[in-house]
Amino acid sequence: MSALAGTPRHFGGWRRPSLFRLVGAVLGGEVLAAVLLWLAAIVLALVGLAPFGGAQGWVWLPWRVDGIWALTGAVGWGYLVCVLVAALVAQGIERRGYGRPAAGWLRISIAVSGYGAMAVGHTAGAHILMAVLAGAVLIRLVAFNLDGSPRDWRPTASRRVRLAGALIAALVAISYSALHSFAADGDGGTFAAGPIAAHVGHTETMSVGPEHFDLPVTITGVAFTGPGDQRLTASRLVLGPNSMVMLIPNSMRSYARAHHWRGYPWHPTRLPYRVPAGQEVWITALVRLSSCGDVRVNTLKLQYTIFGIGTGESIPLQQPLTMSCGRP
Repeated sequence: MSALAGTPRHFGGWRRPSLFRLVGAVLGGEVLAAVLLWLAAIVLALVGLAPFGGAQGWVWLPWRVDGIWALTGAVGWGYLVCVLVAALVAQGIERRGYGRPAAGWLRISIAVSGYGAMAVGHTAGAHILMAVLAGAVLIRLVAFNLDGSPRDWRPTASRRVRLAGALIAALVAISYSALHSFAADGDGGTFAAGPIAAHVGHTETMSVGPEHFDLPVTITGVAFTGPGDQRLTASRLVLGPNSMVMLIPNSMRSYARAHHWRGYPWHPTRLPYRVPAGQEVWITALVRLSSCGDVRVNTLKLQYTIFGIGTGESIPLQQPLTMSCGRP
């Protein structure tokens, strides 16, 4: 037990790492890395290259992985995160009087503990706690020999190769984020939320306001999906520059469909729909329950082109719409 949490023991001139001290080194390195990444994200967001952000764990996973491009970008971003955290943790270990572990073992330990904790910790606090504790345990087991000496890392690469790897990782991560305008927080707001008792043929308004586009795009397809979406049909799709079109009272909708509501048309929008750079777009659709059964609309799927590149993205709704079969 003393080898795990007590006073460091000496083996052949090496001090065997204390788990308690390793926890402090990992925690300090991850906190400092988070601050540096947050500052870098602000700069990238200001220049419109990478709208990193979001309320949940963006340091480890800044966007939702829903395809091969998103996965490649996430791997690139994860590599950069692990390289930075590993370097800071290594400095913390050295300051505590232990040998500097090999960078390769540290990066593996940080990657496994950080991303593995996401499967266990469902809150930010739980994720951080699990990542720090698991990181310290893995570093002690993987990066050090039993005598306390740093474990050798056989694969070696020159500084030029390491720099090239970091540049490639940054390229794939930032290019994905810049070309997927909603990738940052994967969050669409909606006014149609909560459970709704409906009947077959019942029509409800679904209004979604994703974040603004940093670059000009052309929307070519829109779909609402979720469990039971085969029982749902969407019609009268309307795209507009702001949310005024969603605030039409029920009593005025029949009038607004035939005319204009305060200058905003209610007639369906023809796709493709061009959105200028830096402009927010609101998406409204009338959704109808086509057959009896529970429906939960929780994702907006967009298809669009940006710089002539056709791509798509799945955006989780901040407030999903739930319709259950039954009379109001």
